[in-house]
Amino acid sequence: MAARHKAIAQREFRGAEFFRRPVSSLAELPGGLAEAYGDRPALIAWRQDRWRRWSFDEFASLVGRVSSRLGRAGIGAGDRVALSGENGPEWVAAFFGIVSLGAIAVPLDPQLAPPELQRVLAHTRARGLIASDWILARAASGEMPAMALSLAAVGALDPVAAASGPQSLAAAPGAESPPCARTVAGSDEAAAILCTSGTGGDPRGVVLSHGNLLANTAAIAQVLYVKPGDVLGSLLPLNHAYALVCSLMALVSGVPLAFADSLRPDVVSRTLVEARVTLLPAVPLVLDHLARAVQEGIAAQPPIRRWIARRSVQVASWLRDRFGVRPARILCAPILARLGPIRGIVVGGAALRPEPVLALRALGIAIAHGYGLTEASPVVTLTPGNWRPGDGVGLPLPGVAVRIADVDVEGFGEVLVKGRNVMRGYLDDAAATAAVLGDGWLATGDLGCFDARGYLHLSGRKKNVIVLASGKNVYPEELEAHYGASPLLAQICVVAAQDDAGAEIPLGILVPSQAALAEDQDPEALDHLLAQELARLSVGLADHKRLKKFEVQREPLPLTPSHKIRRHLVRSDHLGAGNL
Repeated sequence: MAARHKAIAQREFRGAEFFRRPVSSLAELPGGLAEAYGDRPALIAWRQDRWRRWSFDEFASLVGRVSSRLGRAGIGAGDRVALSGENGPEWVAAFFGIVSLGAIAVPLDPQLAPPELQRVLAHTRARGLIASDWILARAASGEMPAMALSLAAVGALDPVAAASGPQSLAAAPGAESPPCARTVAGSDEAAAILCTSGTGGDPRGVVLSHGNLLANTAAIAQVLYVKPGDVLGSLLPLNHAYALVCSLMALVSGVPLAFADSLRPDVVSRTLVEARVTLLPAVPLVLDHLARAVQEGIAAQPPIRRWIARRSVQVASWLRDRFGVRPARILCAPILARLGPIRGIVVGGAALRPEPVLALRALGIAIAHGYGLTEASPVVTLTPGNWRPGDGVGLPLPGVAVRIADVDVEGFGEVLVKGRNVMRGYLDDAAATAAVLGDGWLATGDLGCFDARGYLHLSGRKKNVIVLASGKNVYPEELEAHYGASPLLAQICVVAAQDDAGAEIPLGILVPSQAALAEDQDPEALDHLLAQELARLSVGLADHKRLKKFEVQREPLPLTPSHKIRRHLVRSDHLGAGNL
């Protein structure tokens, strides 16, 4: 395992090199990065109808002004400051402005409803809130923290932005005043409290230290190949640990972050193309959208151009597989024009389907896949190159130990993780912390096994396993990945139901796709169509894994902010239901 990752690390250009110096606190990064990279671009965003670039020097200065502003407002070491808003340079500067004071950042989902926002602010005991104006308006309906600051005001602290933007927000009087006293937190001190998405119920605050985040950033920088001229796209919400750490990895590697200010397809496409994004952290849903955009673009061509485009993809893919050459940039240039110069996508957050991966790989785009969880800061494993269906979720990162506990008869057991990336614990919940951090190993609740090459494969969540009367286990996530490949299904969630004898059986909750609804709108005919599709997909599966009972609903299943199905809500809505 180590040898494969080491081979990749030897090609790495900047990130691992930066960590050859001792770095114990995130507060050291802005100044250290300015010293290392100076006037190189650090942040790119669409502002006042143009692409605006901040250098590493400018970024460090902006962070200094933000921390001074917070210090004058009474924020100090150990204080908790909530941060909520759209991705952008202002968000990143606010985050570093908070941790530079020795305070603790509490990144929040900007889509939280007012009652949820109030609960999180109360639970984390936040003394301050930095947020977009519309979020501040939501928060004002309840009890506000002692200090509130608009993200727009953070941007106005930047002299260039203030000069060209609204002066009313440029609360820059005092921006040039001497910086306030700062406390550089130690490696083991808390840097951030991240709220998990709560797929199993109420969310928890995961306390991550400076050392946790730096260790994970350094490990990723040893594995991902980042080179001069790269630009990392920022699409995923920065309140998620995965997006946050990927952003840190880009900055320490000396390459800029390019922000999309919306997830509308046209805005994403403009960002990829005009900001010249080459690397993209993504979730499988983004991968699906990109692959679909390419396919739709090809299908929309006149017949002769469509034939040429498809033939070009086939030839480029054949040459790559046969001779190791990558001519896709030339042969498929008209197709790739919609995606810009992107060369690599790093996918995490959920299981990966082969179809979109193969479609994008045929165009010469490398796809890496990994696994992690917020409690591990968050990345645990990553493929050391192009992901293939047999690679599972890759190899453990350097410095991260992974073992399998309590292996069952099918070879799967609980995934345990140990390393400097593992969290300090859950906020104000010693019992929950002790339950998952026995003997220094983090019990992930995920079930998996290693193959002969040392690659980790996951089968599902421990708490979701369905135990049949025969004693055999059914893993809902495995069935969802298999049946979810059907073009007739938009969503599928497999939960435990009971048969007439009271034994557990898997029940599939199916949301038909537009393709299925176009075939027939009649409910009875739709049930028959989906039953035939499930039967077709069941061929070749072991009998105990076949989905024999299902229910159809036309409304989308409830999702977390990270687009995972809220299984506990689906289960409570559908217990006891089903069709043969």
